[in-house]
Amino acid sequence: MKDTLQQFGLSEDETKVYLTGLNLGPQPASVIAKHISLKRGHTYNILEELRKKGFLSRTKKAELWYFEMLDPNKLSQLIIKKRRDLDLLDNDLKVLIPNLLNLRSPVPSQVQVQYFEGKDGYFTVADNLLSAHDELWGVYNLEETIGIAGIKYDQEYFIPERVKRGIFFRNLVFQGEYISTFIHTDKDQLRETRFLPEKFSFSSGLYVYNDEVAIITNAEPFLGLIIKSQSINEMMRQIFLFMWERAEKPKPMYRRNK
Repeated sequence: MKDTLQQFGLSEDETKVYLTGLNLGPQPASVIAKHISLKRGHTYNILEELRKKGFLSRTKKAELWYFEMLDPNKLSQLIIKKRRDLDLLDNDLKVLIPNLLNLRSPVPSQVQVQYFEGKDGYFTVADNLLSAHDELWGVYNLEETIGIAGIKYDQEYFIPERVKRGIFFRNLVFQGEYISTFIHTDKDQLRETRFLPEKFSFSSGLYVYNDEVAIITNAEPFLGLIIKSQSINEMMRQIFLFMWERAEKPKPMYRRNK
């Protein structure tokens, strides 16, 4: 429950205040602070932040502000607002990006390298894979990747978004429990899977798309690289195809007749 609320952009203390206020009903900051062992001034600041984010309303009674948390049934309205704000931001970006590109100094080298660190950097590189124009090729340890990114990110965001954009995924992975649960959906999810030899083992992932090559580590400290280079991309495509042609294809799945 707390993790879900924090996905709305709430901090740990904001989540604690919201849940406490929801349980207590309309109360002044001092009462809420007493129940969660926070200083009244700090609690008041948190309440004001929650109000700005749309998570509560306030009314004044006898010179005191009373704070009432948003009805949980109305939380979906915040998602609608967030989507609307993102749509507006997307439209603004479409206008802004060409202007920013005009301001950028010419890059003398034909190779551009972006370096990312930490969990946020991990997802920055992962999200960039969705910029593939038509196909995405990946060789990686799927089980470890899911251990880091999570099934929810894969099933509820990455796969649906990739399919929506019409990106076909050549999936070169080790056999494992996770892949066995959805390999039968390859065709519907614009994907073809083949298996790496069991004698090999590695944690990082390598992805080839457009004129870029991305590398992500699945172990702390998380590191990610995006290399934009036509020559490096072409070399990695040939290496990938060499592995792809020798990789094991999934065995046909047969249903038993009842």
